Amino acid sequence: MSTFAVTNSGEVIDSVNYLLSNLNTGNVTGNITVPDGTLIGNSTTGEITRYNTVGEIYGYINQFVNLRYANNASGTSGFSTVPTNSLYFGVYNSATPTPSANPAAYQWREVAGGFGTTKTIYYSAIGGRQVLWAAASSPPSSNYVISVANVAIDLDVVTTAAGTPGERGPIAMAYVVTTADPNTATSAQLTSWFEAARDSLTAPIGTGLAPPVAGDTATFIYGAGSGTPSGTFSYNGSLWNLVVGQVIDGNVIVGNSLPGNTIVQGTITGNLIAANTITGNTIQVSTITGNLIAANTITATNISAGTITGNLIAANTITGNLIAANTILASSIQANSITATQISTDYLYTGNIISTGATIGSNTSPGYWLQYSDGAARFGGNVSIGNSLTIGTNASIGGNLAVSGLITAGSLNSNTVATTTIVPNAVTSSGAFSTTNQQFVADAVPGTVYTIAGPSITTVDSNQQVIVWMTAGWELRLRNNGSSATANGTLSGRLNRYDISTGGPGLTLDTFSTSFTRTMPTAGVDYSTYITNTSWPVVIDTPASAGTYVYAFAVSVQYTFTSGSFTDGLYLNNIAAGGQTNENNIVALGLKR
Repeated sequence: MSTFAVTNSGEVIDSVNYLLSNLNTGNVTGNITVPDGTLIGNSTTGEITRYNTVGEIYGYINQFVNLRYANNASGTSGFSTVPTNSLYFGVYNSATPTPSANPAAYQWREVAGGFGTTKTIYYSAIGGRQVLWAAASSPPSSNYVISVANVAIDLDVVTTAAGTPGERGPIAMAYVVTTADPNTATSAQLTSWFEAARDSLTAPIGTGLAPPVAGDTATFIYGAGSGTPSGTFSYNGSLWNLVVGQVIDGNVIVGNSLPGNTIVQGTITGNLIAANTITGNTIQVSTITGNLIAANTITATNISAGTITGNLIAANTITGNLIAANTILASSIQANSITATQISTDYLYTGNIISTGATIGSNTSPGYWLQYSDGAARFGGNVSIGNSLTIGTNASIGGNLAVSGLITAGSLNSNTVATTTIVPNAVTSSGAFSTTNQQFVADAVPGTVYTIAGPSITTVDSNQQVIVWMTAGWELRLRNNGSSATANGTLSGRLNRYDISTGGPGLTLDTFSTSFTRTMPTAGVDYSTYITNTSWPVVIDTPASAGTYVYAFAVSVQYTFTSGSFTDGLYLNNIAAGGQTNENNIVALGLKR
């Protein structure tokens, strides 16, 4: 055991601390008391702790720390380089970055709740080979850096406030001269070349920075090789990866450090961007807008088929005033590309519209055409027009025109239809019957209807109106067969309509009757009662269905004897006054619409 002497009273405290640290007097008994917070160094583990103080700051004697994980406090269960589902983490402090495979060489600490699948070790090297550990799913602050599996931590590299390992931070670019082609080298070879001294006179000539940290990027050049092979590589914390087609690795650029206004025009051009480098999912929304794209930058020959589809274009993005004349030609539009369901507009402006094979201005060409200058149009096939059709002057309509509901309200103006252009009965159908012949019925049977046929009318529509005018006269003569007789009764005239296909008196449209009482004191003398009207009321008939109908005179008599007996005679078309005859007429007019 070595001895030493204290020559200055100011060295007493330091000497005592040294003794306590190196002689391990923390567990002494007797009248020696170790103050709380006194530093205790463990020469076996290399760990320096503060006596009887619980905290997160740990100091270490040696430069490097390696981490391992296990499921028990000795590290003998589940010993691993990754923390997934582990319960403990172990710290191995050594003078070199080489880890130990012996769990007993590690200082083991339990993690509350275990690591699970989301936690890992974050650390913050604060200088003096002191470090803070945190087992968490995210860094406690920006001063913490995530540990990398199976990579030693250099305690002499202080973690910066930005959370970047190394006092230097990642170097943006370095040049390393190698002893072989770097494109065929292993990560370990690239690391040894990178760590080589900068002032070396022969290859390898490196950066002198050991070890490399995540983000370090260098161009490795084999100067002695044919063609001077070279390659640019970036270190991710455990391996070197080839940086294809770029000088500055993306992960070494701090967010928002290269805004658009700091890039010199022409620096990043299309021929310098590797295929698939900038894809849609890597471009932030609203980053590239129309006013930032130079004219003729994106042309049709540079757009792959199916790249820009309708569902990818925002509404109002491409408007008519942004499309140059002759940009979209019919020959460049795929069939069925533009359909009615894909056009949304209040107005569609165009010139002449001509179907295939049609000739504009020709009224005999097939298909259709519409001429914008004067509104002329031709439709060669069947055309259906909905409601509210308005036709101007000089309309010419060919044969076989069928019009439903031509006039639904109002009336035709006078002289609208010239009579010389209307075929007889085109608007109406008519019929008439007239006779001056007297018809006599002897001993008329009471209640029997006696008919004289009249005109016939054929209707073409259901409920078509037929107007009937009639003038007529009938007479009943009674003769006493005895000394005295009296009769009471009714003499009735009527206008009947019957269907010519079924016959019979049919339907009574109107009746004209008179009641009488006749006392006949003298035998063999005629006593008359009659009904007449030279202009009977007009009758308007509406047969329920189309057909041919006959309108006819009809007369019947109904009487009773009060006393005596008599004979009768029924005269049709006769007026009693002076025994003169009267012309009977029926005129019927069927109205068409």
